Amino acid sequence: MRQRVALVAWSALVLALAAVPVADSYRSPWTVALLALAALVPFGLVALGLALGVRRWAVAVAGVALGGAGAMVVLDSAVGPVPSWRTSPALEALGPLLDAVPRLLTAPRPAPTTPDLLAPALLLVWLVALVVALVVVPSRAARAAPLVGAAVLYAAGALLSAGRADRHGVLAVVLVLVVAAGWTLLPGRDAPAHGQGRSVALPLAATTVAAAFALVAGALPATEPFEPRAHVPPPQLPADASNPVPEVAAWNLDPDRALLAVHPGAQPLPERLALATLADFDGAAWTLDARLRAVGVVDTPLLADGARRAGSDLTVVLEQLHGVWLPSAGTTTAVDGAEVLMDVDTGSLVLPGGAAPGLTIHLTGERDAPTEEEVARAGVPPAAEAGRYLELPRLPEELRAEAAAITAGAGSRLEQALAIEAAVRAGRTHDLAAQSGSSYGRLMEFLFLPPEEAGQVGTAEQFSGAFAVLARSVGLPTRLVVGLDLARAAEDGTADGGVTVRGRHATIWAEVYFAGAGWVPFAPTPDESTTTPPQAVEEEPEEAGAEEPTGAASSPPEQRTAAPGSEESAASTGAPVALVVTGVAGGAVLLVLLALLGLRLVRRRRWQRAGAPGAWAQVLDALTLAGRPAGPGDTAPDVVATLDPSVREEALLLAARAEAAAFAPVADGPAGRGTSAEDWRTARAVERSLRRTQHRPSRLWWWFTPRVWRR
Repeated sequence: MRQRVALVAWSALVLALAAVPVADSYRSPWTVALLALAALVPFGLVALGLALGVRRWAVAVAGVALGGAGAMVVLDSAVGPVPSWRTSPALEALGPLLDAVPRLLTAPRPAPTTPDLLAPALLLVWLVALVVALVVVPSRAARAAPLVGAAVLYAAGALLSAGRADRHGVLAVVLVLVVAAGWTLLPGRDAPAHGQGRSVALPLAATTVAAAFALVAGALPATEPFEPRAHVPPPQLPADASNPVPEVAAWNLDPDRALLAVHPGAQPLPERLALATLADFDGAAWTLDARLRAVGVVDTPLLADGARRAGSDLTVVLEQLHGVWLPSAGTTTAVDGAEVLMDVDTGSLVLPGGAAPGLTIHLTGERDAPTEEEVARAGVPPAAEAGRYLELPRLPEELRAEAAAITAGAGSRLEQALAIEAAVRAGRTHDLAAQSGSSYGRLMEFLFLPPEEAGQVGTAEQFSGAFAVLARSVGLPTRLVVGLDLARAAEDGTADGGVTVRGRHATIWAEVYFAGAGWVPFAPTPDESTTTPPQAVEEEPEEAGAEEPTGAASSPPEQRTAAPGSEESAASTGAPVALVVTGVAGGAVLLVLLALLGLRLVRRRRWQRAGAPGAWAQVLDALTLAGRPAGPGDTAPDVVATLDPSVREEALLLAARAEAAAFAPVADGPAGRGTSAEDWRTARAVERSLRRTQHRPSRLWWWFTPRVWRR
């Protein structure tokens, strides 16, 4: 019974350890205790069911039903029915459960410890532990069930955290060592037949190699770890997410309308806030094919952030701003006050429930903040990387020729952008009541027709739209931004440095992406100040050689240091790290071997001091090491029957003396003959005879294997 309890406790411990990476994907430390409980309770459930005489299949059905029902109750109370499943009445009740994993993978990382996000992890641990318990509890051996279950949970935690839960492989090493200890010290699958034994050399060697591999793999630099969140379809824009471009003209025509108030936090307010960033142009209008995620979810935008970033910390109080769009400054990393989704590529924020007067939201994040020097020497990424921001379907040749003429004398990518900005501004009039539209036809009217034919006059939509199209035609990645000019709103400033944003402060501008510098705003609309480059941080950039201006396939600025996961970084640091970690792993293996050898020497010394019983114990150890362990009911003649004839008779006499010394120390006969030294010489002779029958690797492993501790 003690062995059975130890076996079950070891299996539960293995699963509880393997669930730690899953718990690390949540914010609360209490998640570890909850998942450990989910790993332990199924063992008690299975043991209770089998003790009551319930068949194993019935216990399995009851366990699955109990776990599934508990998860469904929690999910149904937390999120309610999932609309996408209502079309199938048979699946309507299972909707929350079927949607649990996608909901978890679209949550921030680490995920909030809420019932709806914790339920799928608890259910996974419960089901894995239930399967392992059904194998282990009624059996006399664990076999490979705990290892398989641990591998499933550890892999789930690694996927959920994108490999960040056990960065250095420490938990993997501990897990492997615990599994090895269980395999070595706990009972085998069955009682071994006479003369046969199950060698532990192979599993112990395998676990040692696995531990060393886990340690090395955890310390080596990794690039682009697999991120399962990137393969989960993101939520779609709400149906009422209208294009905000036409709304700008309406807001401008109602100049005193209070849209919202903005208050600074730990960081000063930026010069502008983006309401919606439109990255897609089809020749007729600017739109956003949003890839929405919960704020805080780790995902990779199409174009990387700039090397120099500035913090953003502000509070937005909505007043007469309607719709689903929420102002932001760059990439938002945390939101407090409402449920908010963010487009990964543009940073645009969406309120799924819509805006409401008085709603107060606190936003923190980062934005690109390059210096003028960094922008001036920056190129642009290759067209293969920035294709979304260069698309110009069916571009009229007149616009292409106009852009080429404007930028003919430019010596850098920044000069090209500034030339287009100046050319679009020059000689044209900003009229809030001008005809709207961003199609090729409207832009050509705006650029080429005379004023008497409705040309040369436009709103911020035409000025910025023309700039973005002309810039794209010469290879500059651009996007259109509908936003709020906080610099002009400073006239309505408050005591704490906040501002009230009114209808006249709404505008549209364009942004150009420079490799290594990030997105830089341009304001081609007259009467609006250009902000090139954006507000920069105080630190000076590192010294570096200036990069020569190139074409559309320019590389990022050279002053940008290699990222820790880049190929350049891996090439310079990967080999030394691998050598160091391999040395550390080798040293750890050597220490383990020395510890095993020391324990064996202590055991042998104890047997040597114990006289005939100790010498006979040494013979039994040697038989176990040779794969011929004595069975529970074997007598001394049965035990020595498989020995070499040269030592068989002496071993039989030694057994008699050991038995006499243990049970009748004053008896005459064979037990009274011999000394401790002679008994030990006999035991050594038997050991040498058995060791000679082993293969060469087994002879070496003879001195280290802990197999004798199972005897």
